[in-house]
Amino acid sequence: MNSDPNFYIDGAKRMVSEGMEAVSKIMAYIKENENHLQSLSPVDRKKAILEFEPSKLFNQIHPIVFQYLAVEGVFSASAFRRYIISVYGKPKNKEDEDRMRQDRKYVYYFKNAQYALYYKYLLFETNPNVKKSDIHAMYEDMVKSLNHDTDHVMKAYEKAQEDAKLVEEQFTKQKRQDLVDLLKKQINP
Repeated sequence: MNSDPNFYIDGAKRMVSEGMEAVSKIMAYIKENENHLQSLSPVDRKKAILEFEPSKLFNQIHPIVFQYLAVEGVFSASAFRRYIISVYGKPKNKEDEDRMRQDRKYVYYFKNAQYALYYKYLLFETNPNVKKSDIHAMYEDMVKSLNHDTDHVMKAYEKAQEDAKLVEEQFTKQKRQDLVDLLKKQINP
């Protein structure tokens, strides 16, 4: 961990600057190709925008921001700035780091909370007349929903791994039996 108190804030400021530069290029691309992009489904629209080189890297670094920008057509510079500074402007606390090392599911929960945070800031910036308590409640609901979906996907993944292991074990047993039968035939023709 870096001991310079400005290390994380300076890094976050750089991320905001580089992100804003990428967003301006992506928005210009969207505007130039507006007629074509409007005729596409949301999934195809996102794919088409991802063909534009600056979009690829931005989507890898900030997937939730890109999702709202490319699919919903919504972006707020101040929400983006708040999100980056909140997520990257300070080191993770020791408790979070320990939990992430102990349980990989918590890594997903941590990311879910970060993704929902952008949504929360986006709501703050684009809906100034909505009560903050309502937005906080929506944030909490979103995190719960994302975590629930994560649990569902993780359970399905674990079940698929177990099923694959069982199939492999059965295949291995059958192969072993086939070899024994072949050896018996060779020894006793």
